[in-house]
Amino acid sequence: MRYFYSLLFFFSLGISSQQAVAQNWRLFRPGLIYSYQVVGKPEVYTLRLDSAFMIGADSVYRFNRIMRPDRFSPELYHKSDNNLFGAQVRFVPGSQEVVLEALTDALQAPVQLLLRPAAAIGSSWQASEGVTAVLSSRTQQTVHGVPDIVATVVLSNGQQVLIGEKLGLLQAPQWLNLDAATASNLQADRVPVTWAESDYYPAHTFDFQPGDEFGYEQYDWIFSLPCAKDYILRRISTREQTQDSLKYTYQEERATRGFGPGSPCNNVYAETIHPRTVGRIAVSLRTGQWADKTHPPLRLLTWEYQKQSTASDPESYILALPLSTNAGTALPGPEYIRVYKRDQTYAIGLDYLAHPQQLSAPVGMVHDNDTWLVYYRRRLPDGTYSTFGNRQQYEVLLPVRAAGSLLTIRAYPNPAAGVVTLDWALPAIKGVRLSLTDLAGRALWQAEPPTGSTQAQVPLAAYPAGLYVVRLEQPGYAPVTLRVQH
Repeated sequence: MRYFYSLLFFFSLGISSQQAVAQNWRLFRPGLIYSYQVVGKPEVYTLRLDSAFMIGADSVYRFNRIMRPDRFSPELYHKSDNNLFGAQVRFVPGSQEVVLEALTDALQAPVQLLLRPAAAIGSSWQASEGVTAVLSSRTQQTVHGVPDIVATVVLSNGQQVLIGEKLGLLQAPQWLNLDAATASNLQADRVPVTWAESDYYPAHTFDFQPGDEFGYEQYDWIFSLPCAKDYILRRISTREQTQDSLKYTYQEERATRGFGPGSPCNNVYAETIHPRTVGRIAVSLRTGQWADKTHPPLRLLTWEYQKQSTASDPESYILALPLSTNAGTALPGPEYIRVYKRDQTYAIGLDYLAHPQQLSAPVGMVHDNDTWLVYYRRRLPDGTYSTFGNRQQYEVLLPVRAAGSLLTIRAYPNPAAGVVTLDWALPAIKGVRLSLTDLAGRALWQAEPPTGSTQAQVPLAAYPAGLYVVRLEQPGYAPVTLRVQH
């Protein structure tokens, strides 16, 4: 009798264990962002559960609504209840079943895909209309560095669905397209993460420190040969982070360089330094909204949208595009575009109305319509610097005095006719270097003052009248720059 009860105990324990395991098979978990990619393609698609409700005894989780690309015209989009894998996930209690459901919209008929990741290996069932499924295996695997139990479901049309007990849906056809000949197969690109761990989180995207510099180019990209460009240098002054917001102040200076307008451009070259300005960046750590409503909120995932209506455009939206992992993209990150209502679809705006924008962690905005980030210098936590691009075009902007510098440079006369004299209070040490550049950053003259000297002369007579930059470099200190008028 005792032997019988022992068997009954272990049998009951086995059933309980199977039920516990079955309860852990969740395709998606609330609060996590999931990322998918078509093998060989650079785009990464992201989604998450948006809301939950009950249908009878079933628990139903909805994905967020999106604007889905048109099949034949990529510049057109359709509002849709269906996300990458349908509109919702239905959990059937007590049946070890999970159902992905796509609803009827302008681009597809309704689809239901029944999955049983906890079923007996080798068992089969009706997965969808005209499609059967077999649970072919359930094995221990390491997925993106995480040990997991992966269930493989093989459909009768040849498609496979992979489900991880911990990581959720690992592979499935995009849009629940069960036509194997035309379907794109999406695979998990990384482990699911919370918003605070993702590429979208503001504290990751805007991770600046006082003294960080960012150089931008601005020009009219509609014309293939812009006559002039603006070079903008921004330097972070302060950082303030609270529980729900992140705030920065900065200084900014702009130089306009180029030829006068025309077709082709005329031959009158000009360089103008505009007055220094100060600015502020503020971003919500709760909503991801930053600056004003013309800037995309960072909570938008792939093809999610936010209305941005104005009096002239009552049906305009900011639309989030897929992330890009293209190796040729130096600064990858979330991208956004503007779309406008056109009958029953939404079309990308023409030229400037498209207003393309891109952000990249940790340097913030890298493209904003006609402005591109081409240079930065950031201080890292260990005290070293990370640099991207070339500072040459920005030497004349935001001249600085290095804190703690052994040498404080002075130039006279300024303006100068043929020669400008430079002097400093303390004797020069070994390794000090002086240089002269024009506004475009081209090196014109350089010298190493003798050790112990306190003065040097820079010849200007050979150069055209204009503004120049003297640069002092000394070991152990940031460079010091000074403008000289000739």
